[in-house]
Amino acid sequence: MSGISGVLYRPTRAGLVPSATTIAHTDLRTRWLRAAQLHVTLEDYDVVELGGMIVTG
Repeated sequence: MSGISGVLYRPTRAGLVPSATTIAHTDLRTRWLRAAQLHVTLEDYDVVELGGMIVTG
């Protein structure tokens, strides 16, 4: 996993203040994040010809 998108809450004297953001998975502020999406990095893949696939069902 490389990152998380969501609403990041920041504590202030008036209470929690929200802001939409994306932060790294290793960021210590993740405990203040209400996540909406997780982001991953594709590191390895194989190209497959769709014509050779068998469809069942």
